Amino acid sequence: MTKLTAETGQDIDPLSTICAELTGSDTCAALGLTVKSGAPVLALCRKLIEAGHDPGTPLEAYRGDTLCLRVRSIGEAAGLRMDTDKTGRPVFKREKTTARPSLVEFQREAAE
Repeated sequence: MTKLTAETGQDIDPLSTICAELTGSDTCAALGLTVKSGAPVLALCRKLIEAGHDPGTPLEAYRGDTLCLRVRSIGEAAGLRMDTDKTGRPVFKREKTTARPSLVEFQREAAE
């Protein structure tokens, strides 16, 4: 199997959980990447995939020592956006225009 390296120079282990740190209401950071967004964890997941991380990798977002959010896969989260329903309550919606590689394509490229 090919060893992958992120833009930050860190080795990418496709089986390990990424730990992210939430600060303020709009900032999230992990593995040398930092994003500011209204939905920072979702934006960070998109950036992680762009940096070459396996879309199937899980992520845990912490605020200090407190686990705030567990993401099953960064690829799934990258395909989501925040919206509001008709009562103003926040909801997740699927991105219509997000093109992201499938896990199969990612594994095929890594094997080459």
